[in-house]
Amino acid sequence: MSRFRQDLFTGTDIVKMIVVVSFSAISLMLTAVAPDYNAYPVSPLIYCIPILFAALWFPRRRLLVTTLLVAGFVLIRTYLSVLGFTIDPVMTGLHTMLFFWVFGATMLFSQNSHLTLSRCRQIVEDTRDAKFLCDPKTLQLLCASRRCADILGYAPQELVGIPADEFWADEADRARFVEEMRREGYIGNMEVSICAHNGDARMVLLSCRALVPENLFECTVVDTGRLQGENAELLQSNGRLMELIQQSNDIFFMQDDSGRILH
Repeated sequence: MSRFRQDLFTGTDIVKMIVVVSFSAISLMLTAVAPDYNAYPVSPLIYCIPILFAALWFPRRRLLVTTLLVAGFVLIRTYLSVLGFTIDPVMTGLHTMLFFWVFGATMLFSQNSHLTLSRCRQIVEDTRDAKFLCDPKTLQLLCASRRCADILGYAPQELVGIPADEFWADEADRARFVEEMRREGYIGNMEVSICAHNGDARMVLLSCRALVPENLFECTVVDTGRLQGENAELLQSNGRLMELIQQSNDIFFMQDDSGRILH
């Protein structure tokens, strides 16, 4: 379960899904029992809650959630009518239009640039990867994770508003980045050289994708220079160990976690 949450959803996402599913179930159940409790005026209004939450929290699934809720509402009302309960078809149609109106209004509201950036900023800042968001036109950084800021030698708040142009050590890399993003909308592990805050040039692997609905670029950075340094330290440590083994008269052996003998 922990691996599922780490790879696909955060704990917050799972709680949000539970909330949407719970309100959806309550809405459908209230519609089914409305004739017994005279809850016709109230039950349709409950549908607005999961529609609203789905549009704000899961924008890519908002139409699916709304369609399923509307279909469930219409099917239940139709079934009640077949059973002999008095169902006003005009009110059923008006309620259906109300659901789609709420969906449309919430969709327009959720596409507000400030709200979108706030939602994406929370995702980037909470990640363990080195990520940043930038404006597709100006390439200005809008937010960055702590790990990304550490690679560049800044605090996360200091990176906001800085154009990505300032970090390119080679203008050819920048031109290639812009061209690939314009043509494909995606870059995978492009090796580029960037300038850190102290002026040092670092080799990194840059991956980037265009978030079309949000009108943002989401980029991930892997510091290959740091990985090479760690690998060099590992080789140096391994060499010292081999030298110690060769000079000693004792019996030495080294095992890895799986029990294999390495030396």
